[in-house]
Amino acid sequence: MRIIDIAGWTDTWFAKLGELFNIAVLSRKWGAVNKPYRGVEIIARRVQKCPDKIVVKAADIDYDTLLTHCDIRKEDYDTTNLLQAVMSLFNLKNLKGCWELTLSSPFQPGASVGTSAAVAVAMIEILCQLPGIEKKYSNAEVAWLAFIAETKVMGGQSGTQDQFAAAYSCGANFYKVRDKQKTTVFPIKVARWIWTMLERRLMTVFVGQHNSSETHEMVIKELENDTENARLKGFIGLAKRARKALRKGDLVELGSVMIENTNVQKTLHPDLVGQHHQSVIDLALQHGCIGYKVNGAGGKGGSVTLLFRSRRAACTFYEHALESLPADFIYFEHKIAA
Repeated sequence: MRIIDIAGWTDTWFAKLGELFNIAVLSRKWGAVNKPYRGVEIIARRVQKCPDKIVVKAADIDYDTLLTHCDIRKEDYDTTNLLQAVMSLFNLKNLKGCWELTLSSPFQPGASVGTSAAVAVAMIEILCQLPGIEKKYSNAEVAWLAFIAETKVMGGQSGTQDQFAAAYSCGANFYKVRDKQKTTVFPIKVARWIWTMLERRLMTVFVGQHNSSETHEMVIKELENDTENARLKGFIGLAKRARKALRKGDLVELGSVMIENTNVQKTLHPDLVGQHHQSVIDLALQHGCIGYKVNGAGGKGGSVTLLFRSRRAACTFYEHALESLPADFIYFEHKIAA
């Protein structure tokens, strides 16, 4: 999954040209020192003595699905289900037996950290390993298949950065997106001491399941009609600034870019930075926050990533947040994916 997605909205088909930055991370709940950092994981297990089928079990029932071999032969896929949309891209007719796939994620769906793209990528990767399928794809091909599943198969709109961040899943990346969303990934080399410093100062706050389709549709319609991309010009140069700041270990500058990006999101529509996001930001600014980014496209729900001047400042914010912010907010710390 990814956080601190800088210049989002510019990886869409209507933006035509874009430059983006994000950081791929593993996550766990804040302070859960005895728990591992995790990403989206799918574990496959062959089940004996059951009819031929594929069963997917997940903590979130929206991802649960069952596909029989009769469905596969008829190519009868539920294309409103992300995992079946992915499976429809594979020739599963040679797959024998009953397979149980268990899906887990540290983040709830709708956290605006690229969870659905990470799920699609994980599904592609596990299917490629099953006997009778055994495909080999490059990272870019995996990302593009995940993108096709969410757009052409499911009929949705999507940028490309989430799929590429999940497929490459390695630290920070800079992306160039050209016509027809052709995406090129440029990994950013960062010294280990910078990663360690950043990991200690980052926190992501989940404020509720993302649900802002009406706001997004309105913004998308306006951007589609903006043939000069005038409303996206505020994003120009931000990804390059973030890349430069990270390479230097200049977290103050990185925080400034995060804030500037969030302010540009507000210019697209004020509701893209919701009341819950703002309540987190306001409290964080009282406790040493030097950067904040509403993740993803923004809107009601989702998450905001905070960058603090020190680990102590982050811990102090966390203590106050538990007392004054809604009890259903969830706090995460991160390890940079390698």
